[in-house]
Amino acid sequence: MSKLILVVLCTIVLSFSAEAQFWKETTPFGTVTECLASNSKGWVFAGAENSSVYRTKNLGATWERFNNGLEDGGPNFFTVSSLSVGVNDELYATMNGKGLYKSTDDGENWAALPINITINPAARIVASTKVVEGKTKIFLCYDGGPKFLFLRLSYDGGATFSTIPTSGLPGLMSSLFFTFQSPNSNRIFVSVAYNKGLYKSTNDGINWTRIDSDPNSGESDDNFITMAAAPNGDLFVGRNSLPASTKSQNACIFRSKDDGLTWTYLIEGWDKSNITTNKITGIAFGSNNMVYATTEKTSGTFISTNNGDSWVSENTGISGDGSARAVIVTNRNHVFLSEKGPSVYSHIDPTMSVNDNENRSAYLHYASPLPANSDVAIVVSTVSSATLRLHVYSAQGLVVRPEVKREVSAGMHRMSLDVSGLANGLYAYQLFVDGVPSVGTFIVSHD
Repeated sequence: MSKLILVVLCTIVLSFSAEAQFWKETTPFGTVTECLASNSKGWVFAGAENSSVYRTKNLGATWERFNNGLEDGGPNFFTVSSLSVGVNDELYATMNGKGLYKSTDDGENWAALPINITINPAARIVASTKVVEGKTKIFLCYDGGPKFLFLRLSYDGGATFSTIPTSGLPGLMSSLFFTFQSPNSNRIFVSVAYNKGLYKSTNDGINWTRIDSDPNSGESDDNFITMAAAPNGDLFVGRNSLPASTKSQNACIFRSKDDGLTWTYLIEGWDKSNITTNKITGIAFGSNNMVYATTEKTSGTFISTNNGDSWVSENTGISGDGSARAVIVTNRNHVFLSEKGPSVYSHIDPTMSVNDNENRSAYLHYASPLPANSDVAIVVSTVSSATLRLHVYSAQGLVVRPEVKREVSAGMHRMSLDVSGLANGLYAYQLFVDGVPSVGTFIVSHD
């Protein structure tokens, strides 16, 4: 029996060592991805540099490549620069140097949309989507050089496009970085370079107002390339690094709680060092106020558990320094991250089934809070009544708390543990649900 216990304890220690890796590499598909999207089915799509969109229906276990309608048969590949999802799960992809494309069969086939622009092969193209009165509204920017900067709007899912005048934007602008549509109102946003700022319009581009800062102040910067909206409607924008800043020389994030009227720096716990030309490349939102932000350079990836009020760096499991190009969260709260290299990583929410057809009695949630100081809660979701038994072990495999046992009904349950007497460090817990074990970890820190 002692040998069996030893084997079990060794298995637990090895298991939670693996679990300590927050990010797990999905099955590689051999090319660099630029953008990510997810539909209502929870499928994930990756736009790549080889005129292709990749799709996974099983959380990265396998990826399928699709380029029918994207690949023109020529000698050069083009980069899929943005992906977004419409009202009926249709997909929209912009491809630099090519145009805007739409797929109505989950990415398997694509058709070009009539944006009415003669496209330069070196042009950058980005679009955002929003559902308005049961239709997909598309806001597109085209950057073909300083003399060829165009904005387009479609109110019918891309069937037709109207021209947005750029006369209300700075006359000396030399580039357009992104477009964004507020989920709270009719406000639209566009980022203009260089040193021209972030602009908003409340009348579909007839008039524009600069909103980022006083253009004469040291905090002014044109380099905003990422914007996103939280589930509660808060707006987040990523500012590139700014050596003259008194707030954060590194790239950082602002938040607006009033639909873009005022903005607050979100830099608690952030790396504020001067990292030359660093950028916020992605912002995505999970459940329970979780926010994920990726950076282009050595800062790596940051996570907030309180809607951006504070951040922690989380790069464990990612090769290199954690730098990434994009991040998204599926409707099942699974997170996918596209690193700067040829890999896509995932963080699978253990409270959600990996397979929709999977029949399990419980899913184990990560311990909360992390790190724990005096108490830690293990959250368990059961689909039926069950007997729960919880064991806690040190990193050496020693039992550090008496077994906790509970009889529960279907639903969410919190099993609280007093960890005030435990030393700082990593601990494993083993949860038995009607005798079926699962393993997780938590960290204790009294500092």
